[in-house]
Amino acid sequence: MAEVLLTVADLARHWNCTRDYVYRRLNPCHREFIPHKRLPSGDVRFDMHELVGYLKSADKPASVTTSGSTVRGGIVKTRNRDRAGTLLVRGRKRRFWLVQWPEGERRQSHKLGWCDQMTESQAERARRLWMEKINQRRDLAGDSTTLDGFW
Repeated sequence: MAEVLLTVADLARHWNCTRDYVYRRLNPCHREFIPHKRLPSGDVRFDMHELVGYLKSADKPASVTTSGSTVRGGIVKTRNRDRAGTLLVRGRKRRFWLVQWPEGERRQSHKLGWCDQMTESQAERARRLWMEKINQRRDLAGDSTTLDGFW
């Protein structure tokens, strides 16, 4: 039986989605990773038999792991705690250093200081210290229940 291999364009047309949608899911770290094969030329091909198994597993609801605590109300999105933040210069009349980082659907920001009072290396150090403080915060969702309390 011959192996049927699809290109990215074929898969996108078959699934009625964009090619960008498919390409984004080729990274093994993506939570919706699509199994594929890479040819020596760098081209990507998809095996129809693997995709059937992928689609069957995608129909099942994802299990939520809650490391030692229960979450009330379903899935809670938490941000990665290893963000470095982005250092920016803002302001029209008087320039200031600003750090931005993603927090859920929004980008949070914090003013670090004035450009005429801080050098770029001082602003980088202030950004690192601020992001260390932000990354150490813990998000608690719902009531935490230990195993002893459950039994």
